Amino acid sequence: MCKTNKLQRPLSLPIMCLSVAFCLSVFSGLKPSYADEPKPNPAPNITTFTSPQSYEMYNILAAEIYARQGNNEQAALHYVAAAQQSKDVAVAKRGVELALQANNIALAQRGLERWLTLDPKSLDVMQSQAMLYIRSDKPKEAAKQLIALRETLDKQNGRGFDFVISLMMLERQIDKTYATFKAYVELDGNSVKNQLVLASLALSTDHFAEALNASDFVLKKGNKQEKERAAYYHAKSLLGLKRYQAAVDEFEKLVPKSKDPNVKYDYARALILLDRHAEATPLFKQLHANQPNNADIIYTLALLYIEQKDFSAAESVAKQLMDMPGRSDDAYYFMGQVQEGLQKPQEALDYFKKASQNGNFTKEATTRAATLMVKQTNLDDARKWLQAAFKKVNKPDAQVDILLAEAQLLFDAKQYTDSLTVIEQANTLLPNDKTVLYARSLSREKLGNTQGAEADLREILKQSPDNPTILNALGYMLVENTTNYAEAEQFIQQALKLQPGDAAIMDSLGWVLYHTNKLPQAEEWLRKAYEALKDPEIASHLVEVLIKQGKQQEAKQVLQEMLVKFPQDPMLVKVKEKFVDL
Repeated sequence: MCKTNKLQRPLSLPIMCLSVAFCLSVFSGLKPSYADEPKPNPAPNITTFTSPQSYEMYNILAAEIYARQGNNEQAALHYVAAAQQSKDVAVAKRGVELALQANNIALAQRGLERWLTLDPKSLDVMQSQAMLYIRSDKPKEAAKQLIALRETLDKQNGRGFDFVISLMMLERQIDKTYATFKAYVELDGNSVKNQLVLASLALSTDHFAEALNASDFVLKKGNKQEKERAAYYHAKSLLGLKRYQAAVDEFEKLVPKSKDPNVKYDYARALILLDRHAEATPLFKQLHANQPNNADIIYTLALLYIEQKDFSAAESVAKQLMDMPGRSDDAYYFMGQVQEGLQKPQEALDYFKKASQNGNFTKEATTRAATLMVKQTNLDDARKWLQAAFKKVNKPDAQVDILLAEAQLLFDAKQYTDSLTVIEQANTLLPNDKTVLYARSLSREKLGNTQGAEADLREILKQSPDNPTILNALGYMLVENTTNYAEAEQFIQQALKLQPGDAAIMDSLGWVLYHTNKLPQAEEWLRKAYEALKDPEIASHLVEVLIKQGKQQEAKQVLQEMLVKFPQDPMLVKVKEKFVDL
């Protein structure tokens, strides 16, 4: 705040209080501004005041009142107006600062022009000019100003670079900071300091390839401390580029030497992305021990415990998460999973109902609550609960999620016609939505409408041509219901290219090869699928291929092993009945 005793003609205290009281009494109806600014809320023209000094004082008083009310833009209007008459640098400076806070670029520029007139060599002016350029999306101009500021400060104290970096970080929009510093580096050159900061900013704005290149530069030319930081940025860049194994390899070298908890955290995240959850869990336990109130760590640890079915441990951290601001809804969902895992269905249902109201898991919680209600009571009660929930929401997305949950219950109950009816209602709300189309394709297929089911999947592929799940589903559907094996294999091969190693896709490929009588290749892919996932459907396919090649003994062994685990599985039972000798 600009204090009155810094201005040219301080008023006596009684007169000042009277002036402020006057301003407060009239500002509810009068919204003053300086005369020639193209803004709403026009103010009396300067000619209506007895002197330039009274106009200046009026605007300063008005500005301070607006500033106290939190209206920075209106306050800036009055300070900049006052600055046009005042020779006090503090008035112009205050106007520019408030205009920048209000993100009024034009007003800040006008105030800055006056400030430059009053104090052209001021470092404060240079700082504000740089910030104005950054805010105005003029990175090259900002970079030039920052370099000039750095050079000036280097002559004074040798700390110009650090000051410039700190100044840039005041910009709330990190994308603008990144663009400015990139321009700065282009003008100033590829020093180690520059590249290290560039790597950090590139990571913050998801420019991972540039972060990788910048950190590479520092790793080659930096000192020991700089190289240590660059190595972390390099590993994080690989993580951002989804080169997970390479990232893990680098983090494994960093973790033993680093005291930075972020290094361990990112390493653990990389392990999760590689599905190495068992290795990630002890790392998150260590992080939790050192940072017991870190919500992100607790959140991830809860997920890991649930995934590994360590429900007692999961319950402990989920309870802690429930007490954290903004996390309770997600914690309810976790607690629902925990109680379900502990064989406490009623408690699980209560938590899922809570989680279905808000949070990141409303859709999943709604579906799981409805599924539990079917088990606890009956299908009709679950449908009534979903229909009541439907009436409470207005957004089509949320309504469709509820309808699809109801359709899933009906599908699971083999009531395919009713399921399709509910899905058509969802399609009315969100025509050609991919999730709705996929659900409809499943119900249509069960009802024998293969052509309609195929059309739905093809429509999804028009919207998402590189969706491996849909490519595989369409390919498998063609194998099961048509003789169009060539196109089916094409879809499945494309899916496998997008998602190599996926058990379901490898199974589909083996199955289409079986139908085209390429038995050795079919066996190869089905073995890979079975090794990746001991699934009844994959096993039944493998058994058929083995028998077709005369390998009855091995086929019998696979079938018997799977029947022990899944004695009622319809596909395994069907294969056993088909080949009575087994």
